[in-house]
Amino acid sequence: MRRYPRTTIAASVALGVIAFGLLFVMLFDFKSYVERRATTALGRPVTIEALHLRIFPLEAVLENLNVADGPVGEALPAGKPPFMKAEHVDAVLGFWRLVAGDLVFKHLTVEKAIARIERRADGSLSWDVGAPKVDAAEIAKNPTLPEIRDLRLTDVQMLYRDDSTKTRLTLTLNTREAANGGEPSLLVRGEGTYAGAPSKLEATGGSILKLRDAESPYPVTGTLTSGATTIMVKGTVVDPANISGLDINLVVKGEDAADLYRVAGVALPPTPPYTIDTHLDRDGARWIFKNLKWLMGESDFAGELVWDLTSPKPMLTGEMHAKAVALKDLGGFIGAAPGEAETPLNVRREAADRERERRVRVDAPAPDQAVAAELFIPDMTFDLQKLNSMNAKVHVDAAKIIDPGFPLDRFEVDVVLQDGLLSLKPLIFEVDNGFINIDLAMNTRVQPAKTDISAVVKNFPLQRLTGKSGDNTSWGVIGGRITLHGTGNSMHKILAASDGEVGLAMGGGELSLFIVELAGIDIAETLGILLSKDKPTPIRCMVADYGIEKGKMQTRTMVFDTSDTRFNGSGSIDLGREVFDMRIHAKPKDTTPVALRSKLLLTGTFAHPSFGPDTKNMILRGGAAAALGVFLTPLASLIALIDFGGGKDADCAALIGSLQK
Repeated sequence: MRRYPRTTIAASVALGVIAFGLLFVMLFDFKSYVERRATTALGRPVTIEALHLRIFPLEAVLENLNVADGPVGEALPAGKPPFMKAEHVDAVLGFWRLVAGDLVFKHLTVEKAIARIERRADGSLSWDVGAPKVDAAEIAKNPTLPEIRDLRLTDVQMLYRDDSTKTRLTLTLNTREAANGGEPSLLVRGEGTYAGAPSKLEATGGSILKLRDAESPYPVTGTLTSGATTIMVKGTVVDPANISGLDINLVVKGEDAADLYRVAGVALPPTPPYTIDTHLDRDGARWIFKNLKWLMGESDFAGELVWDLTSPKPMLTGEMHAKAVALKDLGGFIGAAPGEAETPLNVRREAADRERERRVRVDAPAPDQAVAAELFIPDMTFDLQKLNSMNAKVHVDAAKIIDPGFPLDRFEVDVVLQDGLLSLKPLIFEVDNGFINIDLAMNTRVQPAKTDISAVVKNFPLQRLTGKSGDNTSWGVIGGRITLHGTGNSMHKILAASDGEVGLAMGGGELSLFIVELAGIDIAETLGILLSKDKPTPIRCMVADYGIEKGKMQTRTMVFDTSDTRFNGSGSIDLGREVFDMRIHAKPKDTTPVALRSKLLLTGTFAHPSFGPDTKNMILRGGAAAALGVFLTPLASLIALIDFGGGKDADCAALIGSLQK
């Protein structure tokens, strides 16, 4: 028998294998094989119009790849567009791996492709049809899709639709060659509507194949502009499949932070223009905003917040500290226009019309039921749906209040929102050595919402209300208690329907004689003071006691007694109609050539008060009145005017004691 050299045998075997491989490739129904593998992986019927095969290297070019918009075996309506289609797919495959039954793409290029993704009413994605449910981490470890070693994308579009959130976005994906010859980076551009607002997205990332790498940081940079809100991110993600290992700098800016409810579900009141700069991290379902800096109007906050999505209702927790706060920036919390914005006159007039219509329905029409032409107290409706959409427990404090019109120095508050129950307890405003301690509770579970307010005033300095005018100096401390119980979904409606009481008192101190004589319309002494040094007059006591029923403040006791003048007050202040009806009798205890003994009237509306008989000489410290709130406006105005009265010395101990009972 003839023997052949081993090299000849080996070469023959190799040629035989190659011949077999070539025969396998030529005879193998590669098109059907790819369709079957893709159908199994995606859970949807996959068809290919044409497949061109090249042998060296093994390369397949697919034309008009289509993925049906429905699971395998489901009859689809005629004319329904495919879930995904691609005009051109060029794939270089691993020959020997293919012989072994594995599909490996050494290079894969996809051009002019479109994928349609829709979020259904139950929250699931149209992508989730028929495909096996596999954890993202398991996908990274044991990928069910073919292995891809190099990927190029050109004009690949993803059409996303979610009718429940009014979102329709078109995302265009392309790859860009790296300058250093490395793997191409991913470019994403998007346009359409997000949550009902026109939106644009621009983002760049590392290689798209690195998205399946759970160990190497994946770089990402992006900007989303939706409506008047812009969100910018820059940093890395260690595990993109699970969105963990974040090292992301996040910047959010916009015209109004209330828009964040639309964008991210965070319920905030209207604010002036703002910028948030923070470091974003994630722990499971908890999004952590570290080293957070929040500039809002003239106010600056810093701290840390956590947005916890563990429960069905998200929870916001954390602490925010401000070096300085302008209270006008927080006006949105009470329904006022925030920052430099002002509530338009037509809006205030429309609010007055609503109050007028309400009174016609509820109260019998009467001549004394006239309503102010435009409302001063904010009547913007609180969004109760927002208040019930999330929970919160946040501490906020400010080292300085910078508004010159507000006689307050510092504040702090604990904000707790739990299943529709809002609590500001305590809300503390500090001024010199005094404070105003407010507890507010709003129950939005009931309709209309119910609000309870209680406040304690202690050692509030009189001089912060009267201020200084030349040599005019006053001093003394005010204390008291305020309780209000009201219903409604706006600050005006709450006060208009409120019951409660206001009691304030002061014993001792001094008041500028200049202000006292102006209040008494004492022309001779006033002119004398204008030409000489102001002499302070001792304050014996001040007592103001109001009962409140259905939004109407009625004086029970109002006495302001100094060594020169005694003031008695009576009348009412209607918080719903926003009108004054007060009478103040100023009775000087001395005798001067010209002293007008007639009563002084406080009338008009909150927006346009009127003091008589001589309004030109009245001094109203509007900023101080506004700082105490509308329910204290009469008292603050009267302290500034010192229009309380009474002739003989008042029994101050008895009056103050009556408020303590």
